[in-house]
Amino acid sequence: METEKKVLRARSADDHLHEVAMEMDADRFKRTVDVDAIAFVNMSAVEMIAQHTAGNVFPYRPALAMTGEVQALTGNLADNVKGVAFPAGRGIPVRFVYDFDAKGLAELAAKGLFESGFDTPSLFLNTTFELPVKCTVDVLEPEHEDDVPVIFCEIQNKMSIPADAHTSGYTLADYFDSAVPTPGIEAPVTKNYEAEIEDVVTDEITSEFSEVEAQISEEIHQEAEKLDELQVEPLYEARVTETEKVADDIFARVLASMNESEPESKAEEEEAAPSLNNESYETYDLAGRTAADAPEVDEDHGDMEDEIGS
Repeated sequence: METEKKVLRARSADDHLHEVAMEMDADRFKRTVDVDAIAFVNMSAVEMIAQHTAGNVFPYRPALAMTGEVQALTGNLADNVKGVAFPAGRGIPVRFVYDFDAKGLAELAAKGLFESGFDTPSLFLNTTFELPVKCTVDVLEPEHEDDVPVIFCEIQNKMSIPADAHTSGYTLADYFDSAVPTPGIEAPVTKNYEAEIEDVVTDEITSEFSEVEAQISEEIHQEAEKLDELQVEPLYEARVTETEKVADDIFARVLASMNESEPESKAEEEEAAPSLNNESYETYDLAGRTAADAPEVDEDHGDMEDEIGS
């Protein structure tokens, strides 16, 4: 028949009690380490701290430190012992360091973790938490079978016990309230960093374009001054006048050449005209010569007739 496990009164171990227990009878003394147990802790102080975490990307991480006193321990502490309870005020002092996960930190940040007026919940104080611990249990077996053993319990690493939402079962970020600004201290205004960055970028681009525009305007002004110094417009007018003179000179020479060649063309035409009808020309010439050689004839026909009759 299995013996019923009991919850015994116990006291926290110290060096003196250990020495006394071990001197009584070494055969009756038994020590067990790394005993898993659940500690019932009445919290007396809580505060936010920056916990140093080796190997983390950010060496310091916000965490919650909870200090209190263990009122009882439950678990398989010894043969037929399922738990121990400590007298009020004589429990084991402990300190838990609760590490928030990324979701919990984000929730705390949204509630004002880094702002004035952020505080830990008051309901954590004088509240009993059930948290897992590792214990070293020393048992002094009774001399008689009907007697109860004497148990000494000590919690390992009791002033820096790690805890989180997974190991403890508590999501403590849910119990925090939003920050309440402290009177006389203005709460920082939440900035729209995206809009601020956009404004900065826009200002930089506008400034850059303004500088380029001013530089181009200055270069244009300098070039205009150089052109004024070179008197480009009078030079252009002189070039136009010179071109017009050359054109007029060429036109005059062409016209003179045309006038000189015109008489020669007419003479050539006249010389060429008779040759076009040589027979007519010769007939005309012969007729002319015959008329010249003929004797003059008086208009009076009577004189002619007298000459013929004689």
